[in-house]
Amino acid sequence: MAARNSSSDPVDDDDDYIDIDDTGPEGLKGADGGYAWEEEYKRSWDAIQEDDSGSIQSAVKHMSEQQLRRKRQRPRDTSAIQRGIIRHVAVVVDQSDSMGIKDMHPSRIHAALAELQAFVGEFFDQNPISQIAVIATKDGLAEKLSDLSGNPVDHVGALADRRNRDLAGDPS
Repeated sequence: MAARNSSSDPVDDDDDYIDIDDTGPEGLKGADGGYAWEEEYKRSWDAIQEDDSGSIQSAVKHMSEQQLRRKRQRPRDTSAIQRGIIRHVAVVVDQSDSMGIKDMHPSRIHAALAELQAFVGEFFDQNPISQIAVIATKDGLAEKLSDLSGNPVDHVGALADRRNRDLAGDPS
């Protein structure tokens, strides 16, 4: 950048001027007119409370019962399900030491695998022409449990076989 030594050089004030728009984009405005980050945030982790023994199992069980009750009460609206879309999903199962903790009944791995088996069935009900692959991680390695396929029996079987396997190390 050249220095201006001469008094005959016109000084351009626009070089040092930065236009700051104080109004901000409208997309950042919250419901009450302020910015979205100024609004109260939801602390979802406060909804789960430990019982007297320090376990969260009863809270999780209560929440899952509420979710199941709401699901049964609402009418099944199939208009929102977009059929004909082919989805390819890879499900990764953590088989590290931490999944052996018994804060869920009988352990985290059993609870996670039961939920995954339910997910597989629901997924193929809503996406009949889609495909899933199941991958497990432990000791920093990934192992393919089932190939990418549209057969839910293969995936449920692969998940059921994992219930009695050893847990080890870190997931990655």
